[in-house]
Amino acid sequence: MAILLQGLKAALSLPGSAWLPGGDRERLTAIEPNGAGAVSRALGAIEAADLIVIGPARLYASLIAVLLVKEIAEAIGRSKARVVLAMNLMTELGQTDGYTATDHLLAIRSHAPTVRIHDVLFNTASVAPELRARYAARGRAPVETNLEHLRASGCRPIGRDLLGQGPMVRHDPAKLARAVLESEVDQIAALEKEK
Repeated sequence: MAILLQGLKAALSLPGSAWLPGGDRERLTAIEPNGAGAVSRALGAIEAADLIVIGPARLYASLIAVLLVKEIAEAIGRSKARVVLAMNLMTELGQTDGYTATDHLLAIRSHAPTVRIHDVLFNTASVAPELRARYAARGRAPVETNLEHLRASGCRPIGRDLLGQGPMVRHDPAKLARAVLESEVDQIAALEKEK
């Protein structure tokens, strides 16, 4: 069990997603205990991986919280695997209001500078107007993507229809898995052409 420190507020990290209190955008700054270690099985999986996918999940409460465990971030940084950031579909009220895909990327980099993200996978499908309005009433909006900014950040932007069907804005797991695998196949083909 670890405690995530967020500004002056703290949240207990429980299995699964941690809830971080507060309506203000605040950065996670530390994890307590300071030397919280990673599970050896997780480190082994990172070391053996050919591809590492970060996300989709709550930026601060889930993604950055894991990357604050120094051993995890360092293992990803040492890995020869490509790292794909699967972008969230919607912003989170009080946490990522107004964030673009580039803002998500920069937040991860500022908290875990040893983690190199090669690709940013984002949704290209439109959210239905009635769903968009329902989410907007709760202070949430689709995460916007600026391809030039992602490229300038050293990432390969990959746009795909990732949107699931139903009454909530969610990733379609099959579409997401297919997009991740296709991105890896595309990268391997590009490397083969260079030889």
